[in-house]
Amino acid sequence: MTRSARELGWTGEASPRLPVELELYSRRFRLSKQEGRIIYEGPDLHSIGRKLGAIQLQPETSQTWKRARGVELFATEAEVKKELVLITGSHHYLAFWIEGGDTKELRQLPFVYLLDEARFLPREEAFLQPPDALPYVARWNANCVQCHSVAGRPGQSEGVDKEGNFWERYDSSVAEQGIACEACHGPGQKHAQNMRSPLSRRQARRESHSVDVYLPDASSGVHGSETCGQCHSYFVPKNADEWWASGFSKSYRPGDPLEASRFVIAPDNSASPLGSEALDDGAAQALTLLSAHQQSLFWEDGSMIVGGREFNGLRLSPCFTQGRGEQQLGCTSCHSLHQGDPDGQIDPKKQGNTMCTQCHSDLPADHSRHRPDNAASLCTSCHMPRTSYALLQGLASHRIGSPALDFTSPPNACVLCHVDRDRSWFERELGAFGVTGTPTKAQTQELPLAAELSLTQNAAERAIYAFALGTEEALTTAGSKVSQRLLPILMEDPYAAVRLIAERSLKKVKIYQQLAPQSAKPELSLERELADKLRGMRDDSPIVISE
Repeated sequence: MTRSARELGWTGEASPRLPVELELYSRRFRLSKQEGRIIYEGPDLHSIGRKLGAIQLQPETSQTWKRARGVELFATEAEVKKELVLITGSHHYLAFWIEGGDTKELRQLPFVYLLDEARFLPREEAFLQPPDALPYVARWNANCVQCHSVAGRPGQSEGVDKEGNFWERYDSSVAEQGIACEACHGPGQKHAQNMRSPLSRRQARRESHSVDVYLPDASSGVHGSETCGQCHSYFVPKNADEWWASGFSKSYRPGDPLEASRFVIAPDNSASPLGSEALDDGAAQALTLLSAHQQSLFWEDGSMIVGGREFNGLRLSPCFTQGRGEQQLGCTSCHSLHQGDPDGQIDPKKQGNTMCTQCHSDLPADHSRHRPDNAASLCTSCHMPRTSYALLQGLASHRIGSPALDFTSPPNACVLCHVDRDRSWFERELGAFGVTGTPTKAQTQELPLAAELSLTQNAAERAIYAFALGTEEALTTAGSKVSQRLLPILMEDPYAAVRLIAERSLKKVKIYQQLAPQSAKPELSLERELADKLRGMRDDSPIVISE
């Protein structure tokens, strides 16, 4: 799989400068250009990856012991010289993949490159994981091939040799690297042949349709959204053995029902698998394993915590389940793969509240109770708040709903904006909207609710608050003084990702303070003793979100 630096895209201003020497776990990792190729020199990542898997399976051992053994592997593993053959990522950070020699197994360099900040960061700091987590060396063939390529086939085989040692090999293949045309439109050979004719091209343009390919647009109904859901969902394949051998090439093509090939997970079926009779033994085991990690996957109301899994939320939303025909909300109702900003892929014709008001046309003008010029006046601010986590930021939840009096799990949309208000204010204001229920019990009455929750909740919620405190919605609604006081405390969080998000948000706060007039609102009075008391109440349940 030899590829030149140019073929890898290692050109232009966004690419890291080479040579570069990085250090982690008392070991050096070097990348350099040699005869037009990118060469990796450092510990054998393939050997380390396999040994880390064995450590993870060690019974009755503490996470501290496992981490120590994992770190030790990096310090003692033999030095190798191999080629870097694949780079993934384009919007936020780059990930780098090292060849496996006599097999097609690719292992990830334990660093990512942050594009906005033009710097390398250890991978374990770019994802949400406890400080005592076992180091991890990702394998492209098992983790990424299914979505970040066209017709990805893991090609996995395994067995036991004569000495009783377990072996595992990969003969992976793809139709095309990256998320290319056929990933969404299905096989395109016949289409390409037809479009060689000028007459066919003219007819297709005149009739505003394409020929011999699947179009996941608004007219394609549920299956159009399921085309996006083939990757943007949390699932297990229904036939795990077939998937490890040939991927989904035999069981799914765009436009097919998603349920024929995979089991989309929800909180009510991950612990007690509904429909498990349709799963083979490998898929059922994977589903059972995932049930032990629900706190890292779902908020208590069933919303998805992990970003990039939007179909899980959409399929539980009333606008999807109750809509019919043109009034059924789907992915292409708001998103366009070929228009607008590639980052969010929002159709430029469907910005603002347009998509919501075409159905919800009978709402009073003052429904949001926010000024029209306030960023929080958008329908999505309240009904699709940024309570999913990925890419070191909060992302819009696609479980469309309304704020509730339970201020946690997921974080309440109102609290994420009105970070300067106390609990009684929220109870009063939400009550005026007709919201009923039992509010979450307060730990303290003398602080804004956001201050309490950002310090006492689990790592996923702390990450969401660290991001929210630097958003335009929070700063224009509540001013900067609460954020300015809380973010330095969150920069001391035990989770590296929370610290980094808080650091980024504090930079946004300082820019806001330079550009906006200073608010007359009082500063947050939060003494170190009270802050430490709240952190002593912190939910330290282990949260792992690797996206």
